[in-house]
Amino acid sequence: MKIIVTKGPAEIPYLEDTSDIIFRVNGGYSRTEQYIQYIQGMYNDTPILLDLPGDKVKRVFTQDIGLTDIANERKVDFVGMSYVSNVNDILELKRWLIPSIKIIAKIETQKAVDNLSKIMPYVDYIQIDREDLLVDVGITGIARIQRYIIIAAQIAQMPVFLSSHFLISMLTSSKPSIPEVIDLTNTIQLGVDGIQLSEETAMGAHGSKCIDVIRRINEETYSRNFGR
Repeated sequence: MKIIVTKGPAEIPYLEDTSDIIFRVNGGYSRTEQYIQYIQGMYNDTPILLDLPGDKVKRVFTQDIGLTDIANERKVDFVGMSYVSNVNDILELKRWLIPSIKIIAKIETQKAVDNLSKIMPYVDYIQIDREDLLVDVGITGIARIQRYIIIAAQIAQMPVFLSSHFLISMLTSSKPSIPEVIDLTNTIQLGVDGIQLSEETAMGAHGSKCIDVIRRINEETYSRNFGR
């Protein structure tokens, strides 16, 4: 399982082992290109994901063109497209990217859920952003929808990542909460292919510990034969 580590203002101590790491840069940051250069300088062979911020109300792709230029020039490995609603969004993005870059469709709206089976054949990965998606499906519906998307992706043999609020308490605490550990364990048991750390590593005080927590829970889950 991959751990997606978001680079931000907070310093992440040097990681000896990055075999399970994908570094992420949020295209909404003002220092997007500097962060990519920093990662490539320190971790030459570690994959990089550049997220395009997009627009939820109306998919105005022109605001992301400058970021696709950076993605192409820096030859990042993945581009994440926010607020995907239909296949046309993906086809438009493909026009602006070099063929080697893999596309991650971020499922953040009910419309994306409704069009999931049509979107998946045109992308390499999907990602469930739970924080944004719950705005559409409601706080009590997010677990059900998350499970539905994961199962649909697995049936289609589509790798699926999850993001949002996995270890948010560790922005300040050096240890995770019990609910966070249970959420991570349950998520890993569902057979996801990657978990994203956002604020936890971009701004938090314990980024490396967050990575270690996920690794330990993943190892424990699979050693007990609870994972797939």
